[in-house]
Formats: sequence, structure tokens, C-alpha cells
Amino acid sequence: MIFTSLSLELIAYILDLLGSTQDMTSIASTNQFFRYMCKKNGVIKDIVQSSGNDFLEFWIGCHRSDLSALHTIVIKKVVNPSAWLNIKWPKRVEILDCNARYIGPNEDDCSTSELVIVLNNFYSPLPVFVEINWNKFKNLLELFLRIGMTNLANFHNCKLLEKICIDFTISDCSLPTYFGDFYYLKILITNLVGDKPIKFISPLLDICVCPKKCDFTAVSTRISPRYLLKNDFR
Repeated sequence: MIFTSLSLELIAYILDLLGSTQDMTSIASTNQFFRYMCKKNGVIKDIVQSSGNDFLEFWIGCHRSDLSALHTIVIKKVVNPSAWLNIKWPKRVEILDCNARYIGPNEDDCSTSELVIVLNNFYSPLPVFVEINWNKFKNLLELFLRIGMTNLANFHNCKLLEKICIDFTISDCSLPTYFGDFYYLKILITNLVGDKPIKFISPLLDICVCPKKCDFTAVSTRISPRYLLKNDFR
């Protein structure tokens, strides 16, 4: 089948499934039609920046480029990752080995990010409290968080969460009971301590791994009872 015989909407959908800028560039180089389609729908799929990159060059490049197709941005080993994320956040954001003190989009509207990975904080010898504006992550589906600590007071606003992996290096933090209210939750892995009974209302829950001082309960028939029982895991 010849691709050009497909509708423009279907071709745009196929291009949206491609995961890397290299893939888009390769397709754009095949012929004039795909060059036009890639230019129309955006070519840049992923951005990876680290401490070795020039910030001014990165900032100018982002504000001069079409980032409408951007799917992933990875920021590694920078002192202030927020400065590098002063753009509309894509679906996947990774902040790795940084010295993050604040995490959250700067624009007024909510982030469209569905997956956020924050593995902090190898620049600092001590655990650091990271402020996270959870109100801006209402589309969040997956969270992988390894930091000193953060405030979880508004975390319940991330109602679509399916996977939660939280590791606080400051120990003995309690698991909020509202974690049981995440209706779409499938996986919970954390070192937060369950010191109060929690009932998980998600019918999709498969895994619940955390220290428990008391038994949990769950609506889901998919989870093994052993994941809900009191344990001495620390």
C-alpha cells in the first residue's frame, strides 16, 4: 500500500505514534510529500539536555522551533531544572540526577504530561524537600519519584493516576489514606508507611507494595491478598 493514498488525518496519526526526532527526520528525508507532512505536524519528538549543554542556546532553540509534536523531554544533571522546563510540558518528562527544589509547569494552564519521572538529588549530600505543584498535573497517569520529600497535600487532585512509585529518602513518612481513592490505580510501590487502614476502591489494582502497620482492603479481585496484609517491611 502506498502511504500517499491514505488520508492526511491517518498519516498525521501515524506520524504522531513515532517516538523520536531521528525517526521523523528519516521519514522527512524520503520525499517531498513526507517532508511537507513532517513540517506541518512537527519534527521534534524528544529533547535531551544535560549540564554540558549551553542553556542560552537551548532556550533560543526551543522558542524558535516548532515543538507541537514534542513527546518527551529529559533534563539531566542540572542545578535548576525548572529553568530548562520553561516550555509547555510534553506527555513524558524526566528529571534525572538534578538539584530540583521546585517542579511544575510555569504556564497558567495545567500540564498535559501523562508520565513524570523525578530521580533527585545526587548534587546534594543531604535529602532535599522538593516543592511540587500537584494542581498542574491533572492529566498525570504515571509517577516515578525518588526525592528527599515533598508535600502530598494536593496530590489527590491527580485523579487519573494508574502507576505510583514514590521513594522518599527521608524515612518514616506516612502513606495518606486518600491513596485508596485513586479509582484507576493499578500499581502502588512506595516506602511511605501505611500506619492507618486504607481501602482501595480501584477495580484495577494489581500491586500494592509498602510498609504496613495494619491490614489494607481492596475492591479489586486482581490483587493477591498478600499485598494487603500487615508486614514488617522497611
